[in-house]
Amino acid sequence: MIYPPLKSDFHLPVLQVETEAGRTVALDTLIHTDNKEGMTLLIPGFTHCHGTCPLQIQAYKKLLHGESHRSVSLLFFSFNPEDTAEALREFHAEQGAPAGWTFLRADAATTQQLLDSLQFTTMKVGENFDHPVQAFAFSSDGTWLGSLYGLDVTEKEVEQMQHKAEMQVTSPVLYTILSRVKNPNVLAVYGGAGCVISLLVIFYFLFFSKRKPSLSH
Repeated sequence: MIYPPLKSDFHLPVLQVETEAGRTVALDTLIHTDNKEGMTLLIPGFTHCHGTCPLQIQAYKKLLHGESHRSVSLLFFSFNPEDTAEALREFHAEQGAPAGWTFLRADAATTQQLLDSLQFTTMKVGENFDHPVQAFAFSSDGTWLGSLYGLDVTEKEVEQMQHKAEMQVTSPVLYTILSRVKNPNVLAVYGGAGCVISLLVIFYFLFFSKRKPSLSH
C-alpha cells in the first residue's frame, strides 16, 4: 500500500551514518544521484529481528529483481544503536541481499533524529522492537515521495513510486500540483509523456479557460 509523505517538500536532515564497511558517510549522499529516474528506498529495521525485517528484505529482493528496477537503490537502516558494522555485514550476508544494497547504522542521537524526521516510531519489547513495516521512497533529488507500507507491496506499486520519482525531477511543477490530490495512486500513474500532456492540459485550464470571450458589436 502506498502512503503519501507526512510532510510536503521534505528532505532528509544532514546526518552522518556508518556503513557496514565501517565508513562514515552523509546519508543524503547515498540518496542523491545524477540519474533522473533514480529512486531510493530506505527501510528501518534491526539485525537480530526474527519477524518482519527478514521478511521485508526477502519481499524486496523479489520485487526489485529485473531490468525495470535497476534504477532503484535500497538502504537498510538499523535503528538499534547497539548494532555494529559487523552485525550489519553478517545480517546482509544471512539475508542473501544484493551486494549493491547498503546497510547502515548510527549513534543513538542521530538515529532518533532520523526516526523523528520520518515520524517512524519504535517500541522496545524485551530484546526486540515493535515497529511499522515501511519503506520510505525518495527521488534522486532527495524529495520524500511517500511510503510503501506492509509486506504485501506489489510490483505495480513500486513502479508507481518510480513514476513519481521521475516526475519530481523532470516535471516538478506538475508534481507539486498533483501532489495535492488526495489519492496517491492518481499522482503515481503519471510519468514520461503523460507528464507533458497533463501539464499542457492544466496550463490550458488555468490560463485560457478563464478568458472571457470578446463581445461582437
